[in-house]
Amino acid sequence: MKKILLLLALVLPFVISSCSDDKDEPKDLEKALIGEWAADLGGDYSIHYLFNEPKTGIYWEIDNGMLVEGTYQFIMWDLDGKNLTVTSEHMNITTKISIKKDILHMDYLLQDFVRVE
Repeated sequence: MKKILLLLALVLPFVISSCSDDKDEPKDLEKALIGEWAADLGGDYSIHYLFNEPKTGIYWEIDNGMLVEGTYQFIMWDLDGKNLTVTSEHMNITTKISIKKDILHMDYLLQDFVRVE
């Protein structure tokens, strides 16, 4: 019985660590964020973010193939760990993000964005 408990004590940490959700996340989250991301909100309505270097970007919305209320230039964006802050004349949001397999999740919008190639 002691041998079984010892074996479990030795194997269990490897089993738990191999199930980590972070293994699919890129090592450099900031570099992985660079590019265009789009979220389909249904009914031919989508929102888009374009994150550029050096930490500038654009936000826009599309409804039935038409641009909605213009395009908003970011004043800046910043990533502190997993906390993304986007600042422009029209918005100032901070949200926790994650990127897994070319899917960007923003907690603020409770929405997943796919990378646009």
